[in-house]
Amino acid sequence: SNVSCNAYLAGGSGLALYDGYLYWTQAPSTLFRMKLDGTERETFQSLQGGLSSSVWLHRGYIYSVQSVSSVVDGVSQNLIRLTQEVLGDAEQEAKTILEVVGNDYFYQVVGNTVYVGIEAYTLAEDSSIASSSISLYAYDSASGSLDKLAENTLAQNYLICDMRFTNGNLFFSAYGDDSQPSLLYQYCTDTKEIALFSELDSS
Repeated sequence: SNVSCNAYLAGGSGLALYDGYLYWTQAPSTLFRMKLDGTERETFQSLQGGLSSSVWLHRGYIYSVQSVSSVVDGVSQNLIRLTQEVLGDAEQEAKTILEVVGNDYFYQVVGNTVYVGIEAYTLAEDSSIASSSISLYAYDSASGSLDKLAENTLAQNYLICDMRFTNGNLFFSAYGDDSQPSLLYQYCTDTKEIALFSELDSS
């Protein structure tokens, strides 16, 4: 419960195991690490892309997703940003891989590929969901290529709550109001579309 304990990680997030070390992030935008036995605990690197709980390490790079507020032409908007930084080299400028307008994001890392689902929605006057959509991107860290795989408008009043990769498929779970069943969407690699897969029994 205090910093004298080897296992102390209060306020930390984005745990990642890499090359014999446990890494995690803490405000303000700092990457920490320590050995698996709790020794060699250190402040390792300042993250240029900003604080993120969605951090993973792969082949000498730090990848992270941030939700960033900005003002463009006097209009406030939210940006979802995927960045890449060199692990252990805080002087080298971070590379922005993806930056698009969105309200929320979901990601899965499969081998060398980072899948990022970005949700955008608008609200009605009564604060209900007026419209929502999900866009799916894939970044190949080996080749450096970024592709937009699909985009789809969700059923009325629905928002995405999770994204999972299983058995070679990407699924999105969505929820509506209390009177609506939860929905499961699937990204179809054959058709390159995000389509409704099934309704989920709430009982």
